[in-house]
Amino acid sequence: MKDKQFFILAFLFINAALYADLKTSKTPSFFDASNGLWSFLWTGSWEHEKSLVNRGDLWVYIPWQTFSLRLQVIDKRPVPPWEHIDAGITALSGGIYHQQTGSRLLYGIITEWGLAARLRSPWSSALPFAENHRPSGGDLQTTPSSSKKPGTYLYLKSPQLGMFKGYMSAMADNDASLGLTGGLELRFKPKTNLRLEGFYTEKTLSAYTPSPWFSESPPLPERNFQLYAFSAVYSASLLGIAADWAYSDTFAYGRDMYGNLGIRIGNRPWRLSLGADAAGNRYVDRDGSPAGPGFRLGMKAEYYGRKTSLFRVSAAFRADEIGSSFQRSSAGIYYRFPRDFVDFPIKPARFSVTVSRNASNLEKIEDKLEGLIGITWGPVQSVLSGAVSGIFSAEDQPIPFPIPEDSLAFGSAKISGEVSYRLGIFGFKTSLGYTVKNNQIARWNLALYASVQGKRGGLSLKAASPDFPARWTYTVSWRLQKR
Repeated sequence: MKDKQFFILAFLFINAALYADLKTSKTPSFFDASNGLWSFLWTGSWEHEKSLVNRGDLWVYIPWQTFSLRLQVIDKRPVPPWEHIDAGITALSGGIYHQQTGSRLLYGIITEWGLAARLRSPWSSALPFAENHRPSGGDLQTTPSSSKKPGTYLYLKSPQLGMFKGYMSAMADNDASLGLTGGLELRFKPKTNLRLEGFYTEKTLSAYTPSPWFSESPPLPERNFQLYAFSAVYSASLLGIAADWAYSDTFAYGRDMYGNLGIRIGNRPWRLSLGADAAGNRYVDRDGSPAGPGFRLGMKAEYYGRKTSLFRVSAAFRADEIGSSFQRSSAGIYYRFPRDFVDFPIKPARFSVTVSRNASNLEKIEDKLEGLIGITWGPVQSVLSGAVSGIFSAEDQPIPFPIPEDSLAFGSAKISGEVSYRLGIFGFKTSLGYTVKNNQIARWNLALYASVQGKRGGLSLKAASPDFPARWTYTVSWRLQKR
């Protein structure tokens, strides 16, 4: 069955790519023989007493067509590797790419972006502002994974056909799960377009047995899971509106929905972004995991000034569900100075201040203040950051804004500094931090970095002590490439 699925996807890919070539007469200069017929990348790292990771990536370009072939090998194992021959993870993946349209046929562990990714663990993702709604797509994952399973992935994208452009993707993995995405883009003007997307996935979830006897989650049998989703994104010069809607149906668990909305007003130099999302109690995300109920609301106002300067004010709030009190909040100010802010060797580069409150546990409500400032001195870059938190308790739900309370007690404090210097191909960096927590021993942490980077690759060394000077870790990383 897997072989049949692969050949069907390969047939669709080849025919779509040939059709795209007929619609586009110009061959990209990337495929000139002067640019080479192949490229290679080898990256890796060795971390003392932890792991050895290697990744090799080989690309072969076909100059008389618009195709490229890719082969990737990733290996991770404990160190020393000769003592853990059978304990490592080795993943072999590859694919064929059509450069003019971005279409691809892949086999391996896939990293998704776009609609499918926004439906995965929504509460650990950023707020769904309109500008964060990327079109759907996917590519080979470049880091080792022991939890994800390899699969076959097909992505087809048409050339521009008048005002229309379409794309679709299909993914089938070794767990017999299926994921389908389809999208259509309509371009009304050079900077005005509408994108519509749909997504569907189904899989069989394994049986679940909670380990602790007091767990709130009941035991669940092996069950079928289905997820339907739709997205609409409108983008223009002065206005952007984006929305996602998802509906999950899980046997023996229930049905529920997730939705988000993002609105952008203006673009540059002024831009105001609003975002909100909500999920029901029985909503199951793209991976088949219960996401948990929740409701978030946020905004950010930005001003893009001269010489890449940026001023931003942002705020976010989160509640257990729509209509309930907000339990978590954060608000911050960020400013990036223009490059020619002052005609002096030492000048500020950026600064930020953030305040937050976490009142999800009334017995331990935490207020936190964080700050950061970056300073440049010629080739020397430095960053100084700090944070302090306080803890208090309350009988009733407090307001979401972190206004100091009379009963506020010290929780923790942290200050750290970082200095980096680059001289040609050589780079050096050091960081020092100090952390103190209530009723705990204070700790220092120190890290030293050195690197050399060239056209063909680079080498970096790192020595770090998270509990200085008692414990040290050492890491060697390398990169070798041929373009």
